[in-house]
Amino acid sequence: MNFFGHAIVASFRSSEPGFILGAMLPDFATMIGERVPSVRHQHLETGVAFHHATDRVFHGSSTFRELETSARRELRALGVSRPSALAIGHIGVEILIDARLTVDDDGVDGYLEALRAGRTLGEHVDWPTTDGRSRWEALRQALVQRGVTRGAADPGTVTFRVARALSSRPRLRLDSGAEPLVRRWVEDAGPKIADRVPTLLAEVASGLDVSVRPVHGA
Repeated sequence: MNFFGHAIVASFRSSEPGFILGAMLPDFATMIGERVPSVRHQHLETGVAFHHATDRVFHGSSTFRELETSARRELRALGVSRPSALAIGHIGVEILIDARLTVDDDGVDGYLEALRAGRTLGEHVDWPTTDGRSRWEALRQALVQRGVTRGAADPGTVTFRVARALSSRPRLRLDSGAEPLVRRWVEDAGPKIADRVPTLLAEVASGLDVSVRPVHGA
């Protein structure tokens, strides 16, 4: 599950900005090339713990495993190399799940409020390296400025995000011939994955013992 998905699921448990921010921190650490930071704030601490619990439940859910397996099979059938298909089957599915979650107005509000609160809550986060805080702050500001694009996933944008995520991995990197194949998969799989998101959320909420908030438009 990506950081945005973590924010949505965390908001099922609490609307506290520190908790939601903490639930995203491990992903932010990866994005800036850091180890998970230590935190000196109760809400951040419980949020980080909730992140790890969410990942265990999400990746172990039957719906996510089915979506991942189907994606990998479909990508291979289109001609995408096996290493790339394995990676995209995970990353691509998560990105398409995020796109479906953008219709959750309350969840989006909680995500943006957590990012804004990070300006002061960042004082309670101890990054392992000396420039970790500045890189985190740059990421936080960029995410606030970008905001959230609502609605269905644009195939071109999803393909770009997948290609960018794999660009630093020589064995997984997409060449120019593979990108149209991935886009074709996104166009076909996007609506199918969106249809499964309510079931997936119910599984995750049950595993975490929280009450799922109906996603608007579901």
